[in-house]
Amino acid sequence: MKSLTAIVLFSSFLLFGCSGGKQGDAASRLGSVHMRVTGKAEAMPHFEKGLLLLHSFQYSDALEAFDEARRIDPDMAMAYWGEAMAHNHPIWQEQDYADATAVLDSLDQVDAELTEMENDFIEAVRLLYTPNTEKARRDANYANAMQAMTVKYPNSEEAATFYALSIMGAVQEGRDTAAYARAAKAAMSVIQKNPEHPGALHYYIHACDDAQNASKAIDQAYAYARVAPDAAHALHMPSHIFLAMGLWEELVASNVAAWRASDDRRIRKELDYAALDYHSFHWLMYGYLQRGEVDSAEAIVHRMASYAEKDPVKKARAHVSFQQSTFLAETGDYTHPVFDIPIDVSDLNITSRAQHHYVEGVNAFQRKDAAVLAAAYQTIEKDCRLESLFLDTADFKICADLSRDMPRQIDIDFSTVMALQLRAFDAWLSGDSLLAESRFREAAEMEWSLSYSFGPPTIRKPAPELYADWLSEHGRYEEAGAQYTKTLERNPGRRLSLEGLKRVKEKMAQA
Repeated sequence: MKSLTAIVLFSSFLLFGCSGGKQGDAASRLGSVHMRVTGKAEAMPHFEKGLLLLHSFQYSDALEAFDEARRIDPDMAMAYWGEAMAHNHPIWQEQDYADATAVLDSLDQVDAELTEMENDFIEAVRLLYTPNTEKARRDANYANAMQAMTVKYPNSEEAATFYALSIMGAVQEGRDTAAYARAAKAAMSVIQKNPEHPGALHYYIHACDDAQNASKAIDQAYAYARVAPDAAHALHMPSHIFLAMGLWEELVASNVAAWRASDDRRIRKELDYAALDYHSFHWLMYGYLQRGEVDSAEAIVHRMASYAEKDPVKKARAHVSFQQSTFLAETGDYTHPVFDIPIDVSDLNITSRAQHHYVEGVNAFQRKDAAVLAAAYQTIEKDCRLESLFLDTADFKICADLSRDMPRQIDIDFSTVMALQLRAFDAWLSGDSLLAESRFREAAEMEWSLSYSFGPPTIRKPAPELYADWLSEHGRYEEAGAQYTKTLERNPGRRLSLEGLKRVKEKMAQA
């Protein structure tokens, strides 16, 4: 283990470099960072732990660590900086503006002589919370400030690492290929100097978690889980690469480990069920389905429903909706008992609501209930219209506190594709093949025009795959094969597309 090293700056302040420790140390097994900050020696292990947790998106635990550093040393300015950083969740599109500004107001009362770099970090984080400024502008300003810091401090691992994250954080919608390439380059510059930096590994994985780039980050995926096993999110993150490469065995193992770590943390800290990592639980279920392990996947859905019943917070109900819609789409049986699991989606993000109504619509199609099917797509379309109006308001653009419940344009677009799919089912049910094909094709083309969505498909049944199913049903095997192939470009190894492609090839061979 590398020990913490202290250099006397002032009579009551110390300058520290910090690195991860062994099991049982303050930093624990969370990776290795080298950041020199001003403060009392007793507070340093807590600041270090907070920084390491921050890099692994363990935000609530990071806040606890930074708060403890502040308690020990009320004049440790960078502990306030850490708390403000932990209230902003790039990539997740979340921000707790009120709590962050309260921390920054407290920072104004700190009386400490700081290094120039510390002052620059603090001034940069203030840009994330500029009053009366659109969130997109705040994110862009912060990214520009971090880029300037990489020039000013070319040897700073933290400046480069947070710059990588800021690039992706400034992408407001979907996936900007050029921006993500810049983020990958910045993160890799740190990995080359410190291959155990949790943030650099984490952000490099995020920058590469699509089918075209995932193979570049396979080594970093394994490394991140190895160097930061005390962070449940670090155990989950490799599965971003595994999913984008269709490596289902590895994806399942990754999310089993993340789920267990999450549950261990919940028990250890005596937390509610909402503290569980439902995100990795959903990915685990998707992995089981790709391996054809339907019973294991179904067990997860029911277990998730039980958590939501015990603690029906938005996060829990949203994940029941995710798992229910994923299970039904992957099995193709929308009359399965999983369909009957009740979920209140009324206050969830528009995509969660759309997924729920999509399930209702396809269930109605399979039961030949045209009225319920029409009501499902009309509800989605009405939601899309209302949410579009909200996006154009100044209140939304300048909105301070952000959560994943709030809509983005891409959420509306994904929901629109699902409504188009249901309209295609409606035309199919009524016997209008020309209209059905037109709508299936329109849905496929619209989804393909949208930004890549990492993870289990947001549109639970990828539109090109659904169009391929319809084409195959109508004996148009070559065209169906092209659509299955197209689906596999973004979803390598996806079971239903592979099976569909094999099926149509066999049909063509028999012709």
